[in-house]
Amino acid sequence: MTIDLTIVVADSTTVDGFGSLRADVERSGLRCSIYRTTTLRPKLMTTLGPVLFLHGDIRVCHGAVASLYAEYRRAAAQFSRPVWISPRFLPYGLSPEDGSDFAAKWGISTDAYGFVSSPPLSAPLTGDGHALSMFITSMEAFNSIHMPYETYKGSYFVAVDLGVRVLLAGHKNLLSWTACIEHVGTSCPGEKDSVKEDSKLFFDLWGEEV
Repeated sequence: MTIDLTIVVADSTTVDGFGSLRADVERSGLRCSIYRTTTLRPKLMTTLGPVLFLHGDIRVCHGAVASLYAEYRRAAAQFSRPVWISPRFLPYGLSPEDGSDFAAKWGISTDAYGFVSSPPLSAPLTGDGHALSMFITSMEAFNSIHMPYETYKGSYFVAVDLGVRVLLAGHKNLLSWTACIEHVGTSCPGEKDSVKEDSKLFFDLWGEEV
């Protein structure tokens, strides 16, 4: 069977995040293979198609997987450089009412239960540089970027650091306007305690201008 999309889920991903991903994969109708890995870089795995990666304390919104897949196919055909696309990131701590207001402001739809859904596929991509908590790219592009997991104790600055590395490598780091993820709060052991130390490591490495 031909696989449309390979999905790699880091162990830092919460149970809620993994469950929301599995549910959205089923809704997408895509033929997917899902791998779990402690380092985010799957060992001995090769694929010619796009690869979707997920890590951290996030929840995948309805329609995000199908939207990212469709956008990646279009963008990969448009640009000669490697393409990375990640969803829009909705902030932690929104009440259902706040979430609805936020969604209305940015043109994002919500379902009958108040969960944020992805907008229509016709919305444009943006070329902003940004953190990468969930993203789709080619395995070749991903393997060409050093993963900074060994650098930081927590996961907050891994996503930011990775976004910097992708941009400095000259890749297209695109922000989707058709797929969304929600931050569900920090649940990884020691995550909050590591922020101050990891922040110093990040600025020592990249400088204040970044």
